[in-house]
Amino acid sequence: MRLLLLGILILTGCTHVTPNSSNVFSSLCGQTFTGKVVSDDPQDDDWRKEVLTIGPVNCATENTISIPLAVGTNTSRTWIITGQGSSLELRHQHVLKDGSPDPVTEYGGPIRGEPIFSNNTWTMYFPADPKTIDIFNANDLAVSTTNIWSLEITPGEQLVYELNRKNRNFRAEFDLSKGL
Repeated sequence: MRLLLLGILILTGCTHVTPNSSNVFSSLCGQTFTGKVVSDDPQDDDWRKEVLTIGPVNCATENTISIPLAVGTNTSRTWIITGQGSSLELRHQHVLKDGSPDPVTEYGGPIRGEPIFSNNTWTMYFPADPKTIDIFNANDLAVSTTNIWSLEITPGEQLVYELNRKNRNFRAEFDLSKGL
């Protein structure tokens, strides 16, 4: 029956499937990967000079994935993904050098729509939510209130993290074919 359903989905070109978040991210659990900034916005020059590292990816529960992000030796950032399917949410946690929370932390938002599956790649979009807009406005970052973050995952090949808004595109690509 499952094979028949899969065949129908393939033949009809169905590209919207609601996965369990642990299924999309489970191959990353416990692993660490390197990446780099591939976009060319001048404000990303410092990051472009560094090796980016994600991990080790912590899959604490079926509905919570924690992905530490290091920019060179700076380990102050973590992406937190919670929920499943159309209830996924992406949050960014930032800490200061002393380990205390950065004033600009816990920003992000819920997924827009559902994860999209096409060409063996899952794509998810996370526009800034009201909590995030409040955080940005309180910290003189009004330009960031229209942020849309996205994650693209091609299992075993690549994870892409993007930030987009008017006049801003940040894209980092991580090689999932070889962990550290």
